[in-house]
Amino acid sequence: DAVPGCPAVTVAQLLVAALRHRPDRTVIGEVREPESAYELLQAMNTGHRATLSTIHADSALDALHPLTDLALAAHCNLSAGFVRAQVARTINYVVHVERCQEGRRRVTELVRVMGPSPAKNSEAEQGFLIERLYQFAEQKESNHAIYRTAGPHGT
Repeated sequence: DAVPGCPAVTVAQLLVAALRHRPDRTVIGEVREPESAYELLQAMNTGHRATLSTIHADSALDALHPLTDLALAAHCNLSAGFVRAQVARTINYVVHVERCQEGRRRVTELVRVMGPSPAKNSEAEQGFLIERLYQFAEQKESNHAIYRTAGPHGT
């Protein structure tokens, strides 16, 4: 919350100010505002590598959609295809973390973003081509024991 009598400073403003110092790494907390998402994408597309941020989503693939939607909402003259391509060029990996029933957090998925989707197929319909590198799965047996398996997707 803003301090009474002082103007609020947005994440986008902080990011722009930080980039003037040519940082080696940029860590942004949760991306919630359209301007923050747009500035984050712009920064990563202009050579500011080593950037880390968080966003709420139900899966690694689903994290790309709110980021795209937020960036689209920042400027009315942007096209969805342009922003989707920018997100696909900018984001290399997405790590999805879930809170387990025990209350601990666990990495449940890791995907590599390969690019925007060129054609319609099961994963390309979402707008992005991804390669699942890791996926966590729980399997329940009839005796109510839970067996957890983790490893590269498809093995």
